Amino acid sequence: MRNWALDLPMIKQVLADELGSPVQDQDSSKAFGRLSDALLEPDEKLHLVASLADQGREPAGYKHWQE
Repeated sequence: MRNWALDLPMIKQVLADELGSPVQDQDSSKAFGRLSDALLEPDEKLHLVASLADQGREPAGYKHWQE
C-alpha cells in the first residue's frame, strides 16, 4: 500500500505541469470550499459543521465556504 505523503509531491508536480504554474495548498482548500458550496444546501453544511465540531474537527475548505 502506498503512503499518501510519499505520493503527494508527485501529484502536485503533475498538476503544476498541467496547469503551467505551481499548486499551492491553499488552492485545494479554496477548491473544497467551492465544491461544498456547489453540492451542499445550507442546512446540510450546518449539520456537517456541527457533527465535525463534536469531534474537534472542521470540513476541508471550511474557511472558504460561502455563508
